[in-house]
Amino acid sequence: LSDSRGLSDIKQAIRHYICTLPHVGAKLPKTWVKVRRALEEEERNYIGLEEYLRLCEDHGFTRLEDKLQLGDYLHDLGVCLHFQDDDLLRKTVILKPTWGTDAVYKVLDNNKVIQNLGKFDRDDLAVIWHEEQYASMRPELLRLMMNFKLCYEIPSSPNTYIAPQLLSAKQPEYVWNEKETLLLRYSYGFKPKGILTLFIVEIHRWIERENCVWKTGVVLSKNDARAEVIELYHRKEIRIRVSGHRRRDLLTTIRYELDK
Repeated sequence: LSDSRGLSDIKQAIRHYICTLPHVGAKLPKTWVKVRRALEEEERNYIGLEEYLRLCEDHGFTRLEDKLQLGDYLHDLGVCLHFQDDDLLRKTVILKPTWGTDAVYKVLDNNKVIQNLGKFDRDDLAVIWHEEQYASMRPELLRLMMNFKLCYEIPSSPNTYIAPQLLSAKQPEYVWNEKETLLLRYSYGFKPKGILTLFIVEIHRWIERENCVWKTGVVLSKNDARAEVIELYHRKEIRIRVSGHRRRDLLTTIRYELDK
């Protein structure tokens, strides 16, 4: 961008790929557009599911499945957030996605949480989300963080959570038996950030002693097998070694989660 070299080419490419997205050109009922407009004009940050369903009915929807299908569509487009598969979050339609993400980053940017290396509890959240716009929605906002895979609950400490992107960069000490170890390496041409963080959230219940985890790695223990998963971001690599009687089973699980 310093000299705009190639700018016209990339603009043309962006236009091309936007126009070829699968939903572009799809015919939609006018009632869908009316509901979307009504939701976008609403000043509140969120509404209850019942109110959303009534709004759909006011604009010609009669079947519940059609109302929910529209909610899924608007969720995919980013117009609103409605997690219909979550028993808690399905009761609320978040009309201002930025309201939700701002609340999430109030936790991740909080000095106490940072100093505690990503560890926080519900008392911390009561302080962080003390404003009126958040106070009555703390359980939903916490579940939103968990749905975004930004934190996990420590299995042995109910109501205490870890945001793995804030973990210590220092690798903890542990003993590794090199005997009969399987090795696997993922090598990326382009290495997106955040893969290991998402992976840690997904497999947190197998973290050895619940604390053998750091910013760029984790040691897992499951069914007579151990695994070490380390991200070497500067080399665009993830390195895995697995040992134990059922090491192949654990390696299969790790590969599944990383591929996902």
